Amino acid sequence: SVEMIKTAKSKYPEFEFLVGDIEDSKFIKKLGGPFDVIIISDTIGSLTDCQTALESLLPLCKQETRIIIAYYSVGWAPILMAAQWLGWKMPQPQQNWLTTDDIVNLLSLSNFEVIKREWRQLIPKASLGLGNLINRFIAPLPLIRRLSLRNYVVARPSPHQLAHKK
Repeated sequence: SVEMIKTAKSKYPEFEFLVGDIEDSKFIKKLGGPFDVIIISDTIGSLTDCQTALESLLPLCKQETRIIIAYYSVGWAPILMAAQWLGWKMPQPQQNWLTTDDIVNLLSLSNFEVIKREWRQLIPKASLGLGNLINRFIAPLPLIRRLSLRNYVVARPSPHQLAHKK
């Protein structure tokens, strides 16, 4: 959002932040690139065509570029909807709920190679003052981490794809 970009620019003036529609090919072409990092936060489930949108990012990438996709776990959907209904969570448009495996497969189909999968934030940080402790030491444990609210996938352009570009 424009407001989030303003906040980011004021906190980190040394970085360049851009806001636009990932599904608008004119916007994507106007960006130029290449970029070091491209963050897709909480929007992957709102895209009309995830694969096409991801493929459109390839011209913005170099070998070192990292695509970071952050999203809420599908397992938390009922809780997040209840929190939104109660006014405890900012309203979001309806979206498709994708699993981590869905996103990994979409990235692979779009010529990206997944290099990392993360599950973080088991409970909201403000919970009884224990949130930071639980999220830091308990949430990353095997099996428990799969219950986390936030999921992250980090990918890079497949080496084969970049060799084709040259």
